[in-house]
Amino acid sequence: MRSRESTAAACRLMSACVPLCDEAVPGRVALSVLPSLQLSEDEVPGAGRLNVEVASEVMAALIPSLSADDQLTLTILTSALSCIKTLPDALVSKITVRLLLTLLNCCSGARLESSLGLILDDLCSWHSTDQHTCGDRAGTAVFDRPVRPPAET
Repeated sequence: MRSRESTAAACRLMSACVPLCDEAVPGRVALSVLPSLQLSEDEVPGAGRLNVEVASEVMAALIPSLSADDQLTLTILTSALSCIKTLPDALVSKITVRLLLTLLNCCSGARLESSLGLILDDLCSWHSTDQHTCGDRAGTAVFDRPVRPPAET
């Protein structure tokens, strides 16, 4: 429990500090965390890697600062969708809520439509395989939860 609280506090601090840094910093941090999202739950992270739960929290804290980088947010989205396929229920839920929904809440217009389309296509491809239960859970969480409407200008 203490570790979870420390992670949450560190991520809140990071989300407040990262926007004050050079604009390249959030991208560099995200690229260093991204490989940790590609671990299975059973794998022990090597030196310099976080476990999947911590990596998803760190990435969720970074996403608002990365919203202008289409390529990196697409990479994060595809990594999240990929790792959901192999993780247990608790981590699927965490990644769906913390990463996918945070990412979708930072998108608008054509980019939001494109991201939702990518998620839907991925979930549909899972449905045709043995992984459809995981896809059903993730899809229900994403498509049943309303995405915050973009602020009017």
